[in-house]
Amino acid sequence: MPGSEILAILLLWSAVWSIAAGIALIRHGKQDRAADQFRGSFWAVNCLWQPVNVAVVAWALFRPAASTDEVIRLLRFNAGLDLLYLLCGLLLLFLPRPASARAEALKGAGAAVILQSIFLLLLDWLGAAWLEGSM
Repeated sequence: MPGSEILAILLLWSAVWSIAAGIALIRHGKQDRAADQFRGSFWAVNCLWQPVNVAVVAWALFRPAASTDEVIRLLRFNAGLDLLYLLCGLLLLFLPRPASARAEALKGAGAAVILQSIFLLLLDWLGAAWLEGSM
């Protein structure tokens, strides 16, 4: 199946981040959450992002692409979406707002979205280049 290596990388990324986020959320739950909204939100968004990654892998496995060209088109489309995710994350992280626990939570969510979107952008962009043979 074209692109199966890319799916394996995404699945591995999701497994590692699910475990890391789960452990961090358990540790965070034992602390004063109000004191560190940034960290709690960062880990929660990372944890919530992983089922989406796994759903993408499942969709690709149950509806495999007909050709390598189709996979390349999908990866390029996804790279465009990744740029939108990155922009949203940057807005959440850097948009000026009055200091509050909610503002810190939004910044933490933004940092998590930035992290995930950069990984996905690199995966999609480099995956498309690799499948095209230009890497």
